[in-house]
Amino acid sequence: MRPPAPAPACDIPQDRLEPILVGEAARRGAHVRFETKFLSLTQDDEGVDVQVEDQRRSQVFTIRARYVVGADGGQSRVAEAVGLPLRGESGVGSAMNVRFTADLSPYVAHRPGSLFEVIQPEREEQLGTGCCGWCARGTTGWPASCTSASATRV
Repeated sequence: MRPPAPAPACDIPQDRLEPILVGEAARRGAHVRFETKFLSLTQDDEGVDVQVEDQRRSQVFTIRARYVVGADGGQSRVAEAVGLPLRGESGVGSAMNVRFTADLSPYVAHRPGSLFEVIQPEREEQLGTGCCGWCARGTTGWPASCTSASATRV
């Protein structure tokens, strides 16, 4: 049986992983931009022209690059722009993510997992179907994802 991924899993929340990836990319010469919206791209044999909008200044401009990394999620506008098909159905549910600080060690210290789920089947309203959180051992920062089977936006 083929493993599900080319590398071992690393259970690390986005708020911890992103600074590592951004720092390494910048160290290797990448120009990282935040609050910048991808609009379109045009590719030729020499590279890519990417039209973006600076969300703070409401300015549209073009960036010339050797390549573009589309790390913009399952409904990627970058993947769409280059014609990369993504498999699977989108819009099947909604999620709201919240980061909070709490010492939950009395409740999870004896459990070997890193993902804890709270299921409230009696709650039929939106966001009542479940709540998941994970935390690196020895820390008190928890992300919680409240999900809904409804495609209604939260």
